[in-house]
Amino acid sequence: MEYPLGRHNFLRSNNLEEMQDVLGRIMCPHRLSYLDKPEPLDAVINSFDLGNLVLNYVQYGVPIAVDPGATGDFYALQIPLYGNALVRSGGKTIISTPEIMAVTDPEAPLYMELERSTKLLLVRADWDFANRVLRDLTGGLLPWKLRFDLGLDVSAGRQCQWFTEVVNLVRRADVGGGMLKGPMWVPQLEESMVARLIQLHAHRYSELLATPAMPASQRVFGQVVDKIEAMPEQLHTEGSLASEFDVSSRSLRSAFQRYLETSLFGKLWHVRLHRAHLDLLWATPEETTVPAVAERWGLWEPLFTQRYGENYGETPEQTLRR
Repeated sequence: MEYPLGRHNFLRSNNLEEMQDVLGRIMCPHRLSYLDKPEPLDAVINSFDLGNLVLNYVQYGVPIAVDPGATGDFYALQIPLYGNALVRSGGKTIISTPEIMAVTDPEAPLYMELERSTKLLLVRADWDFANRVLRDLTGGLLPWKLRFDLGLDVSAGRQCQWFTEVVNLVRRADVGGGMLKGPMWVPQLEESMVARLIQLHAHRYSELLATPAMPASQRVFGQVVDKIEAMPEQLHTEGSLASEFDVSSRSLRSAFQRYLETSLFGKLWHVRLHRAHLDLLWATPEETTVPAVAERWGLWEPLFTQRYGENYGETPEQTLRR
């Protein structure tokens, strides 16, 4: 049987103590206990570490209680792909299902009870990183740490679209493609996933974020574009550039839409595509290959060849052979 994140298997085991130890190193120390009579587990842990986000697939194969206490430095984003899970965090209790994701409070005790059939997609999201993304979104220091409501309905609307992107991220991790192929886009990917969660899920800053942001000034916008064009090899994100130029990432996003009718991501892709074009123009087939140039600039197939043809009227291979 194929499991999500199967290329990144950490453990298959029937031993409770082994499962507890391995998952404790990936997530945090915790205690596992049987909800029914002790029996061998049918346990799987698959895990892919992006840096600020860790994607996990977890199953136990028996009814089990999971008691990590307060996770401390991360949010646990947990949704059953199959089955149900009782989740307690922050003085609240929900039944997490394939339609309801649990988003836990890092400073509150966490306790879960999982059915035999429960198979979990479990994301470890760094607490400091998420709060930094929130500060970038608002453009200022905030008096309270970010704490979400426990339950998030991902069965419809923008919440469903966001969760679909999380699932697609897991699939890309399985095949090793797209933005995950090299490090140049991973910071932008992580920031985008967390920023969208912050804007979609309820917390005490939701009303503030619902207020439309004014575009950054043309002067600041021009400085950001100059930085992207001069140093496209750097790991730019909306948040990093917004913080550098003392605006909110929402204001910067609005400026790109107003002045260029594109996103910062779109501009960065275009500049990196142009650098790849220059590399191919000046190189020979004996010196390099198209995949090597694409990898250097973090450009992945099939989008690279498609966009290249649209912009330059030929394939990357034709440019290299000229």
